[in-house]
Amino acid sequence: MKRRSFLTALASGLISSRTGKAQQSLGGSAFIPGEHADWSIVAADAGFGTVTSGDQLGDILIVRNEGGGRRALWRMPWFEDESDHVGHDDSAAVRLRAVGQNAIDPMVPVRDGQFWRDDRHGWLWREGAVVHALGAAAEHRTLILPGPPAAVLHPALHRSEGDLLVFSLSANRRRLDRLVFPRQTTVRPRIAASVALPLAVSAGTAAFGLGQSVLTGLSAASAGGTMFLLIDHAADGTPRQAVLRNAVPVTHAAPALRVEEDGSATLGVLVTTQTGIALAEAHFPVDRAAAPTVVQVHVGRFAAKPVAAALRYSSIAQSLHPRFYALVQLADRTLLHADVNGALVAARFEAPPVMPPVLVPTSHGAYALCCDPRTGPVMANV
Repeated sequence: MKRRSFLTALASGLISSRTGKAQQSLGGSAFIPGEHADWSIVAADAGFGTVTSGDQLGDILIVRNEGGGRRALWRMPWFEDESDHVGHDDSAAVRLRAVGQNAIDPMVPVRDGQFWRDDRHGWLWREGAVVHALGAAAEHRTLILPGPPAAVLHPALHRSEGDLLVFSLSANRRRLDRLVFPRQTTVRPRIAASVALPLAVSAGTAAFGLGQSVLTGLSAASAGGTMFLLIDHAADGTPRQAVLRNAVPVTHAAPALRVEEDGSATLGVLVTTQTGIALAEAHFPVDRAAAPTVVQVHVGRFAAKPVAAALRYSSIAQSLHPRFYALVQLADRTLLHADVNGALVAARFEAPPVMPPVLVPTSHGAYALCCDPRTGPVMANV
């Protein structure tokens, strides 16, 4: 079997990641271009592994509007190839199941290593105050929260042979809850811990730290500017804080979090200032007693304001590659991406990117999830 075909079958769930033998998938109907017209995506997410070399691959989860108030959950594997686009040919979007009319926040966990190394993968979504988890063997679990959260942080995190972690913001955005879906499906999901936040948070993200630690990075608009919060959930959970004056976070744009080799962390946020759009970064040293430092880099000035964006740090530590990737949509629907020097320039795609943008790392850069209304989802180079 050719390498591409094997990876596709593996990612599609047709081959066991442990035995290499054919197995029964979750079922559902495969998407054939042209068969299901009028693709309308409510929300989407893409999972991947934290490998730093070799081709990347992962899974895409989509909440699709099927008309008449009906929504359904669809998935599609993604993987690197030599072309500009992936998602057609062997990769097919598959309808998993119908979901509630209020279904939102699809989540595919990020893995600590190769994405398909642990075949106990799963998919998550939310309906009001209920967080759902669907396993590879079609097992369905739910966790009922005290009330509908303001947001869940992307990505969900899944260590090999470990539990699945999700972080959610309370309705007033002043509390961060850590949700645990145990690896053993007979154990009930639970809210494992909660952290009180010093102010209402705008957006956030999560990442693996060194060892067994897990970090969350949060951004907030405050009277003094943009606030950065970093929480190490393996420590005491107290938020570390930094602020950038005279800056406002871009709406519908989660921060990016990069963990350095020495255990320090950099939290990046796209902000608007008097001079345009900037990348603001707070660097938190390993020593908790040391004060974080904040810098900003101007990346562009435009007549229309940014209304949605995605930011991702590069996983490639080479001078020939950009340090970060960004995709921004302005109010006039102009699309921008970061060039090799970090400046925002006009971007063009054959199919429109899903909004808010979904970016995933590759061995050579990053992909964005796009959707052609006639032929469905596809990944494209940023």
